[in-house]
Amino acid sequence: MNRIWELDRVFTNLLLTQQKLVRRERIGSKVIKRHDPAATPLERVLRSGVLSSQQRGALTRARNHIRPGELQREIAQLCGQLERLALTKTVAPQRAVNRSFNTTDRPELLGEATNQRSRRI
Repeated sequence: MNRIWELDRVFTNLLLTQQKLVRRERIGSKVIKRHDPAATPLERVLRSGVLSSQQRGALTRARNHIRPGELQREIAQLCGQLERLALTKTVAPQRAVNRSFNTTDRPELLGEATNQRSRRI
C-alpha cells in the first residue's frame, strides 16, 4: 500500500496537470468560474520562485528521470496484487444463534408471526 501511495504521489505531483480556480463571479443566480491554465504542481512551485537553485535542479532532474508508462504499469500491477490479496481472504463463518436464550413474550420483536393461524400454516 505504501509503495502505491508513493508512486501515486510522484505521478500526481510531477505529471498530472490541474486547473486552479482563480475567480468566481455571481451574476444573478448564475455563477461564472474562471480557472488558470492547467499546470502540474511541480510547474507551479518552480514558477513561484520560493525554491533555491539546488532544490529546483533536484526537482527538475527527478521529473526528467520519470518514465510515465512504466510508472503507470507499476501502479496497475501493485493494485492488481492488492486486489488479489483482498479477494483471496475468506469470509468469517456465521455463528449459529441460540434462539432459546433470546426467548421473549413479544414475538413481533424477533420478526415471528403473531397470530396462531399463521403459525400453523
